[in-house]
Amino acid sequence: MPQQQELKKIEKVQKIEEPKKIEKPKKIEKKVEKPKKIEKKVEKPKKIEKKVEKPKKEIPKEVKVADVNPVAEPVKEEKEITQEVTQEVVAEEQVAQKQAFESKQGDGQLQQKELTEKYIKVNIQKIAQLLKDNLYYPASARRRGTTGLVVVKFTLDTNAVVHNIEVVESSSDVLSKAAIETIKQLSEKFPKPSEEVILNIPINYHLN
Repeated sequence: MPQQQELKKIEKVQKIEEPKKIEKPKKIEKKVEKPKKIEKKVEKPKKIEKKVEKPKKEIPKEVKVADVNPVAEPVKEEKEITQEVTQEVVAEEQVAQKQAFESKQGDGQLQQKELTEKYIKVNIQKIAQLLKDNLYYPASARRRGTTGLVVVKFTLDTNAVVHNIEVVESSSDVLSKAAIETIKQLSEKFPKPSEEVILNIPINYHLN
């Protein structure tokens, strides 16, 4: 009996001593909402279509091929410059000489004119008589009644020889030839001039 009582006591004590089972706190599961994915609509870049122009057909230009051995422009040297200056001086001298010659020629022509006038004035009657006595007048021209004036130009040297006969004025070819023939016949018959003279002699063909 006593043992049973002791056992009961022990059991009571144990019951007292046995700690109450502490319940573990329940885990509070908080539902964490996952953040919603914000989907940003990314606009795809529009394709920029570049109009590619077709290259124009270029007409090939003529390419001037440079000379392999280009001719260098000659540099004027002192000698060349001297030659040019000399040529210019010579040209100026020639011009001066020409002017002097023309001046002398003009003076000579004036002198020639004076000599001719003097010769004609002194010998006009003799010349007129020579033309009358030695006039060549073709019979055919006489029969046809061909008349007119012919002016003949010629040079008369100091020996009275006639040179360079030419007709200056005429109304008939027949009479022109007749006048030339007349002057030829009078060569060395004209009075001798002191210096060479150029004469213009009128020959009148008429029927008497």
